[in-house]
Amino acid sequence: MFGRMGTMVYIDLTERRVKKEPLPNYLYEDYLGGAGVNARLLYENIPPEMDSLDPSAVVILGVGPLVGTIVPSSGRIEITAKSPVTGIFGDSNAGGDFGPELKFAGYDHLVIRGKAKEPVYLWIDNDQIEIRDARPLWGKSTWEADELLKKIHGDRELKTALIGPAAENGILYGTVIINRYRACGKTGMGTVFASKNLKGIAVTGSKDVKINDPEASEEIVEKMMKAIKSHPGFERFAAYGTMLIQHSYQAHGKLPVKNRQEIGLPEDLFARLSTQAFDKVKVRDLACFNCPVHCSSWHEVTEGRYQGQKGEKPEFVAVAAFGTNLGNYDMNSVCFFQNLSNQYGIDMMEFGNTLGLAMEAYQRGLLKKEETDGIALEWGDQDAIETMFFKTVRSEGSGKVLGEGVHRLTKRLGKEAEGFTTDVKGYGHSWGDCRSSLLWGLAYGTASRGGDHLKSFPAIDESGRKDLALQLFGTELAANPQSEEAKGKANAWFENYSAVLDSLGLCKFAFTWIGLMAADSKFPDLIAEALTAATGTPYDGKRLLQCGERIYNVEKAFNVRCGLKRKDDYLPLRMLDTPAPAGPRKGEILRPIYEKMLNEYYEARGWDQETSIPTSQKLKELGLEDVDQDLAPLRKPGKA
Repeated sequence: MFGRMGTMVYIDLTERRVKKEPLPNYLYEDYLGGAGVNARLLYENIPPEMDSLDPSAVVILGVGPLVGTIVPSSGRIEITAKSPVTGIFGDSNAGGDFGPELKFAGYDHLVIRGKAKEPVYLWIDNDQIEIRDARPLWGKSTWEADELLKKIHGDRELKTALIGPAAENGILYGTVIINRYRACGKTGMGTVFASKNLKGIAVTGSKDVKINDPEASEEIVEKMMKAIKSHPGFERFAAYGTMLIQHSYQAHGKLPVKNRQEIGLPEDLFARLSTQAFDKVKVRDLACFNCPVHCSSWHEVTEGRYQGQKGEKPEFVAVAAFGTNLGNYDMNSVCFFQNLSNQYGIDMMEFGNTLGLAMEAYQRGLLKKEETDGIALEWGDQDAIETMFFKTVRSEGSGKVLGEGVHRLTKRLGKEAEGFTTDVKGYGHSWGDCRSSLLWGLAYGTASRGGDHLKSFPAIDESGRKDLALQLFGTELAANPQSEEAKGKANAWFENYSAVLDSLGLCKFAFTWIGLMAADSKFPDLIAEALTAATGTPYDGKRLLQCGERIYNVEKAFNVRCGLKRKDDYLPLRMLDTPAPAGPRKGEILRPIYEKMLNEYYEARGWDQETSIPTSQKLKELGLEDVDQDLAPLRKPGKA
C-alpha cells in the first residue's frame, strides 16, 4: 500500500488484547485518513447514549496518508473520542513528530477501548505492541514521565503521547501532551485516556512510507514550497508563529480582554505581550516534522519572578488564556503558565475561559471569597491565577469546579452568568472577539466540537485576498470582515478544507494561513496532486473537498444523534446581544446578521434550516445512506 501503512490496531485494555487488521478500502478512499477515518470509526463505535468515560467507549488515534512523507508540514496526529466536557463529538490535533513515528512503526490508526485494572502505557516498537505497567509513571508530570520512559527504554529519540496529573485527578478538559511541548488540547482527550487508566503511548519505528510516484511527489513538493514561501509575511510567520495573532487582533478589534468585557489594550499594556516582549526571552527557532515554517521557538526567562523558565513556544493561545483574558500583561508569566499547562496536561483555552468567567463573576458579586477558598479573584493577580491553576489541576476545593469547564460553571452561577459566559456547545469559544469579525463568529458557532476556530479556520478574513474570495465564493465581500455577504458559503468551504488537512495530516498554519493565502498557492489542487502521487489513487481538488464535506457531515450526524439542533449553533449572548465595546463595529449588535449568516450556511451545507439536520438528499449525495437512515427518525414529519 502506498502512502498508508495499511494497518489498524484494535486494543482492548480490559482484556489486554491487541489485534491488527488491514485498513478497509472504503475508509481511506472516502475519508482519507487521520481525522476523517477517526470520525467515521467514532460514529460506528459510539452509540449516542454511551457516556464518554464508559469503559466500552473508544478513543482513536490516526495519522493521514501524507504524514511522514516529503510533503512539507506533514507531522500532524489526530485523537478522537466522545468529549467528556461536552458529551458530543470531540477531537484534537497536534504537530511535532509523534505522528510520523507511529507511521514509521507501521500503523495508521489505533482504536483503544476498555479500562486497565492498573495504570498502563502502550509500548510500540515496529511490529511489537505491548501493554505495560505504568504505575511508576502515574502521578508524574508529562515531562517527568517522558524522561522516565526514555530511561526505561534506553532511547533518547523515543516519541511519547502522555497525560498529566490534571486528567488523572478528574479534570474534564485534560490534554494529551506530545513530546513535552505539543498538545492535543481540545475536548478532553486526556481525560478519556485517564478513564481507561492509560498514561499514554511510547513509540519508536524504523519503517519507510512507500510512495507511488516519488519523482512526481518531488516536483509537487517544490511547487508547494514555492507557494508557501511566496507569502509576503512568510519570514515573520517563521520568526514568531501564532504569536503574531495578537498583533492582528489588536489592530482589527478582536483581542479579548477581561473575559471579553473589553476589546484591545492601550499600546503600553499591549507592548508587554507583543512580539517585541517575546524577543527578550526567545533563544532560537524550532520546527515540527519536515516543516519549512519552523513557527515554534525555544525560550528562556532570565529575570524577574519567573526567572529560569524555559521551554518551547508559547502560542497565542497562552497569551490570551493567561494574559489578556485574565487582565495579566506579563510575557514571562505567560511562558510560565504555558509550561505548567504542558506539564500537568490541561487545555489552556478552556481553563482561561473558565477562570475568566469566574473572575467576572467575582467582579459582579456572583462569587464570594467563601466560594473561592478565600482567594480574591482580581484581574491580573498572578498569585490568584497561579493558586487557582494548582487547585484546578489537583481538583482541590473551588478548583474542582473550575476543572469542570465553563459550561458547568455557568450553570452553577445561574441565569445572570449566561450573559457573560463563553459557552458554545458546552465549550468555551476561541479567543477572537467575533463581534468585529463575522466569518470567524460563524465558524465558532458551527464548529462540531464546540466554540472552536480550527474546525473552519477561515483565514480569508482580513487576508486582503479579494481575488480568491471572488474565485471561491462569487464576491470580493467574502474577504471583508464586516460584510455578511457569502459568509455561510465561505464557512462551509473552509470547514471542508480543514477536514481535508486534518485527515491528510497537514498543518493549517502552513497550508491555510500561509499557503492558501499566498498569491500563487493553487491549493487545494496541489494537495490533491500530492495525495495522488503518494497513494496512486486519483484525486483532484473537487474530490478532495467532497471528502472533507463527507467527513464534516459525519461529525454533524454524530452530534445530531446526541440531540443537538439549530439552537446549539449560536454564539454566547455576549457575542450576539451585547454591542461591541470597541473595534470597527463598535456599538453594533451581531444577532440579526448572525441569523442571516446561519441560514446561508445551512443552505450551503444542504441542511434543514429549522433543525440543522442534514437532509436525506445531501447525505445520499455523499454516499452516506446508512447515516441518512440513522437520522430519519430524528427529522420532523414531512422533512426529507
